[in-house]
Amino acid sequence: MPAYRLYLLDRHSGHIDRVEEMNAGDDVEAICVVQDRAGELPMELWLGGRKVRRFDARPEVSPPSPPRASAGPLLQVKTGRVEPGERLKPAEHDPIRPDAMDFTA
Repeated sequence: MPAYRLYLLDRHSGHIDRVEEMNAGDDVEAICVVQDRAGELPMELWLGGRKVRRFDARPEVSPPSPPRASAGPLLQVKTGRVEPGERLKPAEHDPIRPDAMDFTA
């Protein structure tokens, strides 16, 4: 049986982190064995001086970022034309006092 080497690579640098040896009847069998482990780290499967296959790591998923504070007051959205002299009003749930805002041009 051929002796395959599985190189587990560092996710960020791509350098070899560790090496594992395994025996398999052929490339297909070796790939099937390694494929079950694929995901956490990038890996390369080699037979002698021939690279059989590279297995990329799944992308790292970062937790969702918290909502950012609004830079200004929330306004009601009005579709259509704004008439001259018409004042835009803050949304009902806006904590800013409506009388402190003047949006007239």
